Amino acid sequence: TNYHYIVPEFHQNTRFRLNGNRLIDQIDEARAQGLTPKPVIIGPVTYLWLGNSNDNTDRLSLLEDLLPVYAELLKLLADNGEEWVQVDEPILVTELEGDWRHALNLAYHNLKASPVKLLLTTYFGQLRENLQLACELPVAGLHLDATKARDEVSRVTDWLPGHKVLSLGVI
Repeated sequence: TNYHYIVPEFHQNTRFRLNGNRLIDQIDEARAQGLTPKPVIIGPVTYLWLGNSNDNTDRLSLLEDLLPVYAELLKLLADNGEEWVQVDEPILVTELEGDWRHALNLAYHNLKASPVKLLLTTYFGQLRENLQLACELPVAGLHLDATKARDEVSRVTDWLPGHKVLSLGVI
């Protein structure tokens, strides 16, 4: 895409810590203007997938240290009055090797006790072989890009448990 982002750089000794002040300040600013914000964060697996390692560190080996920081962020958002958090995992619309699929399962099973509801979001593509995985992850809702994945909408409605919210991007 033509979207640009700062690429995270990882190394063997990478340590993660939360600084949620900017996000909370932005949420508070939106509320002060009479808006109802919905926080959107990049998912932990996509975050690692998008990063680089200069010392050949296996990025997935960092997931175990990253997940408590995500849990801390979700608690902070809940403490700030948020009910839903959109978690973007565009990695789900790519061909994934087994270790990355396992990482998604591990991540969301670790985060399922979150005090906020998670809306797992994909975009710019179809889930294809990741459709069942996305539907079965322990999140409160799934967002699908219905313009790019039009043919998958009926399959998702078949696979998605009835207690989960289905959100569709149709523009």
